[in-house]
Amino acid sequence: MKLPKLCSFFFLFLIAVTISPCKKENEEPQLPTETTTGAMTFGFKVNGKVFLTRDGRGRPGLYNQYVNLGTSAGGGWF
Repeated sequence: MKLPKLCSFFFLFLIAVTISPCKKENEEPQLPTETTTGAMTFGFKVNGKVFLTRDGRGRPGLYNQYVNLGTSAGGGWF
């Protein structure tokens, strides 16, 4: 007796999940706000289209790394 109730509940749940609308928002990306605190954000516009930097995991952000190549010719901080 419990199995038909469980199956009907599962079936109704499955229908509710598949029928519910999955609306994908198509918002235009916005430039990050200007900061002076080192928030590690960077963005720019080219021909009216916004480009944002992404970190290695695909999230908005910026990763900086400075390398010292020594004091000889061609060296310095890069």
